[in-house]
Amino acid sequence: MPHVPLLYVGPGIGLGTIIIVLLLIGLVLFSFGVILWIPLKRIGSGLRSGNVGAGRELLRGTARIGAWALLVLGAIAFIAWGAVDAVNGEQRLGRLSRALARCVHLVEDARSVLGSSTLRNIPDFYGLPPAGFQAVDRLEMDILGIGAFWDRDEDAWQVRLFDLRNDSLLWQWTVPRTGAGSEWRLNEVGRLFENSPPLHPYLLPDGSFVAKLDMTPNLFRMDRNGHVLWTDHDLVYHHATQVDAEGKLWTCASDLPLGPEGPTVGRVVRGLYGERIAYQDDHIVRIDPADGHIIYRKSVAGILVRNGLAGRLFSGNMNDPIHLNDVVPALRDGPCWRKGDLFLSLRDRSMVVQYRPGADSVVRVIDGPFLAQHDINIGPGTTISVFSNRQIFREQYSLSNRTHVPKERDLPVDDLDHSQVVVIDLADGHHWTIGDSLMAREHARSRTQGLHEILPDGSLYLELPSQRRYMVLRDDQVLLNKVFGTPMGGRVHVPAWVRILPDSLVREAGFTRAIGILPDVNGLDDEFAPDGAIGTVGRTPSGPPPLSVWLVVLFSSVLLAVGIMLLQRPFMRLIELTGRLVDALLDRRSGENIRSKILVRQATAESSALLGLVMLSLLVLALAAVPLVVLGGTERPWAYLDAPMHGWNLVALLLGTTLPFALASRFRTRTDYSPWSKLLHRVVLNGRHIGRFLFERERRALDRPIGVMPRQGPVIISGLARAGTTALTTMLARSPVFHSLSYANMPLLLAPNIWHRIYRPRSGAARERSHGDKVLFSYTSVEALEEYFFKVFLDDAYIQGDVLVEHTLSAEVAADYADYQRIIGRQHPERPVYLAKNNNLILRYASLRKRMPALRTVFLFREPIDHAWSLMKQHLRFTEMQRADPFVREYMDWLGHHEFGLGLKHFVFAGEHTRIDAAPDSIDHWLQVWIAYYARLLDLIAEDGTLLIAYADLLRDPDGVLLRIGEHVGMDLQLPRADPFANDNAFDGSVDKDLRARADALYTRLLQKSMTGSTHPRSS
Repeated sequence: MPHVPLLYVGPGIGLGTIIIVLLLIGLVLFSFGVILWIPLKRIGSGLRSGNVGAGRELLRGTARIGAWALLVLGAIAFIAWGAVDAVNGEQRLGRLSRALARCVHLVEDARSVLGSSTLRNIPDFYGLPPAGFQAVDRLEMDILGIGAFWDRDEDAWQVRLFDLRNDSLLWQWTVPRTGAGSEWRLNEVGRLFENSPPLHPYLLPDGSFVAKLDMTPNLFRMDRNGHVLWTDHDLVYHHATQVDAEGKLWTCASDLPLGPEGPTVGRVVRGLYGERIAYQDDHIVRIDPADGHIIYRKSVAGILVRNGLAGRLFSGNMNDPIHLNDVVPALRDGPCWRKGDLFLSLRDRSMVVQYRPGADSVVRVIDGPFLAQHDINIGPGTTISVFSNRQIFREQYSLSNRTHVPKERDLPVDDLDHSQVVVIDLADGHHWTIGDSLMAREHARSRTQGLHEILPDGSLYLELPSQRRYMVLRDDQVLLNKVFGTPMGGRVHVPAWVRILPDSLVREAGFTRAIGILPDVNGLDDEFAPDGAIGTVGRTPSGPPPLSVWLVVLFSSVLLAVGIMLLQRPFMRLIELTGRLVDALLDRRSGENIRSKILVRQATAESSALLGLVMLSLLVLALAAVPLVVLGGTERPWAYLDAPMHGWNLVALLLGTTLPFALASRFRTRTDYSPWSKLLHRVVLNGRHIGRFLFERERRALDRPIGVMPRQGPVIISGLARAGTTALTTMLARSPVFHSLSYANMPLLLAPNIWHRIYRPRSGAARERSHGDKVLFSYTSVEALEEYFFKVFLDDAYIQGDVLVEHTLSAEVAADYADYQRIIGRQHPERPVYLAKNNNLILRYASLRKRMPALRTVFLFREPIDHAWSLMKQHLRFTEMQRADPFVREYMDWLGHHEFGLGLKHFVFAGEHTRIDAAPDSIDHWLQVWIAYYARLLDLIAEDGTLLIAYADLLRDPDGVLLRIGEHVGMDLQLPRADPFANDNAFDGSVDKDLRARADALYTRLLQKSMTGSTHPRSS
């Protein structure tokens, strides 16, 4: 699937626009919620705690809300003023005026998005049939046509040759998104493949056809077997394709846009005061169907200017002043034309130009009763016919023309309620319509792109894309009224310019037998019903007793509040999906096809969630209104606020909407993380591409070359979990030498400085962590958080099923890691050395030592039986905890903590593998884990100076341990005195004797290594 342009707004609504508008809506709602909720929450907390300053906090909170309201109103006023300034042409703010004018269009974009079929996963070329559609088929002669139909299941356009009389299918060509022998160029015009049908295909005698993907630089020829013979990408091709007397093809084209997603402009006019206005020009283009070569190309604007018709060009809307939609060559000489003359349909000028290419001259300008016309046909004698859409476009008039229509003046009315087919006699200028009364009676109309054909028996064929139907009229009768259904119930194909073909051409091309029947003709029987009637607005209730009104308003308010509480989860789900969409948009690592599929999947989920939230919101409002409706029999329940005692009704409204929230907060289970905090963690920590994007922003702020290894190496504390790594890291973090990650950096771990500007928590009182081991923590406590970096930058490649695999760090990731350490250090430039605790270091130790020679590591180890016992207890504890609160497991999985609990994953090392087959609820299992870990550690550090610390030494002589570490890193750590501490937990059960013997032997070797291991040599 091709790249979806970020700001695409074409036929239908593009994915990028949907995402942006939904994000804007979500951000606005979220921002207002935060603005209101934070001061109210602080006020409520102060009142509950009896804080004497709660009154002052109330005043401050009210002032803040008022200030925000004034700021928002001021911003809206400023945007409106700037937009008016830009529209009036003054642009006193320069480019900012144009930007503000664009902001105004966001409202229209939002309306388009919320009404878009894309939100419901409905292709744009699957439309609704006319209201009250009834199929009619009284045709007696064959009408052969060729046209394109979107096939959502095949993700391709099907070009079908068929008979409108009996719906027989004579041939079908498949134009796929990819793989047809050509790569379609869509990105530069911001166009989606499914919105670009192979328009107005022209069948050639050899069974091939020529078409263009509408409004894209893709003109092509496809043979009868579905192979693309040639393509042309020089211009943006659109609208009709016609053949001349020499078998060459004429079509409409425009210039390529100015850059990706830029405007399509091909000409500039300079005004009286020197202002330059660029506008879209159109070209008439002659193509050789043999090879796609452009034989002739001429600017339509240039034709008009050179022939003294500049007034016709510059007298209206300059965005698309021409809108060429048909080029019809004269096939033979006639009284009013010569062979080779061209009849050009200029829709936005509502005129037809007869042009003689050889002389570069306009023979005549034809206008009259037709409006926004399409489809010129050269008739018999001296006549031509055109399809008059009779559409007035919005840009042709201001909003005031629609909203200020004085009814009392009885102004004359010109009805443009149906389209027309107009015939003009060029000899005398006389004109008339065909089938006008029947078209009016049948409400036959098409806002744009209507087609017609006068058939050999005098019948009138009509294609009406806006109504998604095909008609044949004759002698004031409807002979055909047809739609082509789709696999989606209630939806039909939108016509894409079916070309009516002569029988002789179809026979010459070899298509003489039907190969099947068109699917879903006219949809399912009786599927399409007329539009329902519009309801009326109720009256204000006459008034039940005031107390009853008050109680009913109170009850409805309670229902409303309970409903809002129930909406919290789907609303939070919508925010989470929005975060995933943003993350997918920032994905620069996946291929375009994979990324596009992810975007579509996420947008579909977002759309479903938004639709579900809207439906639930409407249901909540409806249920809250039920008591009022039952009480007063009204369709306007809010009118009760105007009833007697309306002031008390407002009190009931406030009381009823507040009471459920107060009760819910009192009975809610207390946890470390509120629902909104959990949501923030899910959005940020699941949004890895968001994290990488913010990481790059942080990296650009570094003051040294990117990717340079630090001269003063980082210090990493590691070991098997429960070896004392947290206690030692906490002691070292008190040194003025070290900087590190702390809980205050959660959850934006990859962009700590950006998060620090947003959120600066107070340290608060220290409390015991979830392990129940008397270790205290606060927001400023350091913790093992850096593993999230490796999870993101390695794409979890080392996490395979229920194991963590030893791996090698690339030079690129190691350089990123070095920059990450420097990013963390920007908050504390006076602390030069990076300190981290990471129990997964052993998985990448060998390659990290090689990539980062200045690295200093400290591994802790513990007496094996006690260590295994501690691990088993924590496993059982966290398993129970995670079953009670699944968020605990989510949290640990995000941070790469798989040491115990339901997310348990064991290390798998290179070389000899120690099998771990005992059950996790037995100590033998954890002894096997201990043996595998420390056996591999001894292999890794056999030849280097990594420092080993025994847990028993840390308990007995922490000062001595800290001194050894200072010598190891070659720095004075300036640490305060540390008191010895004790750990009385001991295991008194039975252990497998063989496991115990192997563990004891390993422990002895570790003790010897810790006593004899030298400090690492200092780097030069």
